[in-house]
Amino acid sequence: TIADRTAASACPKKGARSVSQDRRRTRETLMLRRFLRPCGGQSVRLQSTAVQVSLEPGDFATHRLDRQPEAVAWTSKGELLDYYKLMCTMRRLEMASFAAYQKRQVRGFLHLYDGQEAVATGIQHALTNDDSWITSYRCHCIMLARGGTPEGILAELMGNETGHMGGKGGSMHFYNKAQNYYGGQGIVGAQVPVGTGELSSTFSFVGRLLETRESHPSCTVF
Repeated sequence: TIADRTAASACPKKGARSVSQDRRRTRETLMLRRFLRPCGGQSVRLQSTAVQVSLEPGDFATHRLDRQPEAVAWTSKGELLDYYKLMCTMRRLEMASFAAYQKRQVRGFLHLYDGQEAVATGIQHALTNDDSWITSYRCHCIMLARGGTPEGILAELMGNETGHMGGKGGSMHFYNKAQNYYGGQGIVGAQVPVGTGELSSTFSFVGRLLETRESHPSCTVF
């Protein structure tokens, strides 16, 4: 009857509902992959004409510097988009990490970096991967900036052997020697002696390069 057909159309079969749910999960997975696409350590792409950014006196303060940094910088649309993409990926990564922590998929400590994405992004683009970087235990996003991937970072947090440190470092001990990232330190202030030692070795090495006189700074972040 008409009533039966109407009722049947109002209540879809289990198979149709399952197909709909599968499509939704697939769409959500694609969205997650899009937001968590690896972007750390990528080179800057200059996609448009240069843009000048000027700072007014009093916009920033200095401490024990011989001279103030330049108040004018040049950038481009492509460079700014790279910054924004990296910061968005950092934020999505930390949101996914916290969700996994709430589900007890991440054991031990979890020190998040959300809200500080601009710090790591700015430092990374002020340095090169030849410069050393040592930081504290909030190091997920810095690992991403220094060549890590969201998949490798999440796997590490979950103790999986496919993680960047083989699942042995966890939240506080990321490390990437290939790009001169000497990691997160699990002890408060432990990055200071590590940074001091690395800087001393750099000066010793540079001292032997009498022809080039090249030097690469060490960045120790609290």
